[in-house]
Amino acid sequence: MASDLDYVLYVVEQLKALKPVTYRKMMGEYIIYVQGIYIMTVAYNELYLKPTEEVIPYLKEVIKRPFYKGGKANYLIRDIDDDEYLCLLAKVTLESINK
Repeated sequence: MASDLDYVLYVVEQLKALKPVTYRKMMGEYIIYVQGIYIMTVAYNELYLKPTEEVIPYLKEVIKRPFYKGGKANYLIRDIDDDEYLCLLAKVTLESINK
């Protein structure tokens, strides 16, 4: 089952403070880029964050699992309605990738 574009657009809207935020469809699912860097995936209408150790203290809940069978585990983010929370997670992830 592919993800809905409306779900992806909602996540992108929640992250708008971190412009530019873009997305790309891949095999029915979506990759989200923040400031040109891949940090999130939408799969089966669920949001997954690229795993970094630095983001763990900021997670409301730590659920780490792959978004496809046999894949690497990512953090499942269930609270997509809190834009400040999503932006914080994205910023911390970007900082840890860029160091």
